[in-house]
Amino acid sequence: MEKSKAKELAEYITEQLAGLEDIRKTPMMGGYIFYYRERIFGGIYGSGFMVKITEASRKYMPDRFTIFSPMIFLRFNTR
Repeated sequence: MEKSKAKELAEYITEQLAGLEDIRKTPMMGGYIFYYRERIFGGIYGSGFMVKITEASRKYMPDRFTIFSPMIFLRFNTR
């Protein structure tokens, strides 16, 4: 994914999480790592967003997403 597309996706995800406090992101090797209360919960890798699998994340994720233990990969259309 181009850096500009990764940045655009990072901004979109940040906007979606705006209701939560203590969210931050750090650019890392062409993608972004996302933190909640200083704990990594996911990141942008390639054309998608990976979310760490926890009881809470399972509750909110549809079954149709690909699971790469211990992460769930959410693919985004980047065209």
